[in-house]
Amino acid sequence: MPPAAPRRLGWLWLLPAIVLAAALLAMQGLPGRSGSLETIARASQVSYQAGPAPGTPSVETRVDLPNRFDRRFRGQPGTASYTVPLPGRVASAPIAVFFPRVGNQVEFRLNGQWLAQLGTPGNGRFDAAKSPTWLPLPDELLRPEANALEVTIHAQPGRWSGLSNGLVGPADAVGRVFRLQLAMRTGAAMTFCVSMLIMGALALGLWRHERRALYLCFAAAAITGAVPNLDRVLVEVPLNGTVWSAGVAVARAWHIALMCGYLLLLAGVEHRTPWRVLQAYLPLATVLAVLTKALGVPLLWDVCLGLLVPIGMYSLWHIARRALHADDRYAWPLLASGLVAAVAALHDYGAVLLGLRDETHFAILPHATFLIVIVMGWVIVERYARALRDHHELAQTLEQRVREREASLHESLAALRASENEQAVLSERQRIMRDIHDGVGAQLVGLISLVGHGSDRAPLREHAQAALDELRIAVDALQTAGDDLATVLGTTRYRLQQRFDAAGIAFDWQVDAVPGTGALTPSAVMHAQRILHEALTNVLKHAQAKRVTVALHHSTETGSIEVLVEDDGGGLPQSAPRGRGHGLRNMHSRAEAIGGQLTIGQSTQGGTCVRLMLPIVRRP
Repeated sequence: MPPAAPRRLGWLWLLPAIVLAAALLAMQGLPGRSGSLETIARASQVSYQAGPAPGTPSVETRVDLPNRFDRRFRGQPGTASYTVPLPGRVASAPIAVFFPRVGNQVEFRLNGQWLAQLGTPGNGRFDAAKSPTWLPLPDELLRPEANALEVTIHAQPGRWSGLSNGLVGPADAVGRVFRLQLAMRTGAAMTFCVSMLIMGALALGLWRHERRALYLCFAAAAITGAVPNLDRVLVEVPLNGTVWSAGVAVARAWHIALMCGYLLLLAGVEHRTPWRVLQAYLPLATVLAVLTKALGVPLLWDVCLGLLVPIGMYSLWHIARRALHADDRYAWPLLASGLVAAVAALHDYGAVLLGLRDETHFAILPHATFLIVIVMGWVIVERYARALRDHHELAQTLEQRVREREASLHESLAALRASENEQAVLSERQRIMRDIHDGVGAQLVGLISLVGHGSDRAPLREHAQAALDELRIAVDALQTAGDDLATVLGTTRYRLQQRFDAAGIAFDWQVDAVPGTGALTPSAVMHAQRILHEALTNVLKHAQAKRVTVALHHSTETGSIEVLVEDDGGGLPQSAPRGRGHGLRNMHSRAEAIGGQLTIGQSTQGGTCVRLMLPIVRRP
């Protein structure tokens, strides 16, 4: 991913924040009483029956709305019947009522007649309080004068149960208010849920790419935060009400605790104590949440949430220290969003859970936690983008260094090749000089010696012919025979054939097919040619032989080529130590130079046998 992509992703990360702001503004702008709509702010009578075994109902008159059953009878199930006065029928338009909250299961009666029912009484999977309620009032049940709407709610502990204030008026106007708040409540919850799941999935992807605890902690916080928002949308949950509520409570506690852990990671806290406390809190919160829902003891849930207060304050304190003392541009936004979430948590804990403010229609903590999740996600993307930019700059630096190193190596290689070429020229010059000195030079010296002693013409002719052959061989060595050993050996035979015929020596040529190009190096072929020429010259000069055999064999088993020269002459003198002759020393040195093995001994025909083993070069 190029460095520009995370920056674009960082802007996309702010889209949920824009949706959040729009939702809050729209919800704040919901009308309480406007135009022909009247506010339902009071019930003329309320009858309560609380407890697992309800006794004699308690009755109150003139109760202000909203009225919370779980505030009056906290932790207890029961029922409450509200009698709400409504205005008389208006002939111009149908009438409807709207309640932002009513729960948990509800029955409506108008003037004593059954009107509607939301959920089966006692069904813990259904909670009407999660969605606003809009109810049209049939004209046939309305009276011209005053009307009475009876609302009977069935409450389960630990939920928002009771009756909020409402609106009554023309059905069209009430319907618009209902649809607006329904869209805001469910739309905001779904936006929060989907956004948190997406952010959690992105963080998991980053964690899979780069195994850092920061990414994993944020992913877990985002995913667990999506569960309570999903619960706000589902009026009827798929599981048993107690099991589902316990799961949602566990997810809510884990969500807040994991956000605190994220702040500690971002602040660079390495002390073991806070991490041990946080690790101990997660299973403890699970146990307390389950016991709260299973036993119906709200105090356990209060303890569970209360334990989060010091953990959250400790995390915010470290973020504040980082914002004040470290050059970290991420600390201030996190601190601000964390403080907003802390204030929202205190507000909801007192207003929603404890019921200190009945006029509260919705909790603001989900919005505040979503805000801090957005800021956390922005920090994740920015840090990842910065890491990518650093990696990109490092890669560019390394690439530049590699290019410089390659240029240096190319220069060194060019210098090395120039040196090798120069050395090859010098070596070839020395070889030519040695060949002319050892071959042509030696024959010319012998020829001069014979001339000085006034020898017959036959020896002079023989030495002159030998000098000419040596010169031709030296010239042949300058030609580009390359690595074709058979061609080089054939050229040597062609140069010496007349001398052997003149000396009356039969030439037996036994050359097998040799491997293709690349089996031997040109240097090895040249040295093999010189060894063969020296061996044949020795036969002409010293062997007094009648027959000479030259054989060439290729052995696939040993991976070598054998060059064999045998004659039926007198053989080597027993008194001549091996390798003492100048020519023999040259033959051995040439064999060693090409990694070959040269042996000189007696042949099966009684003469001399020269055997040269050449290794085959395995080149790609």
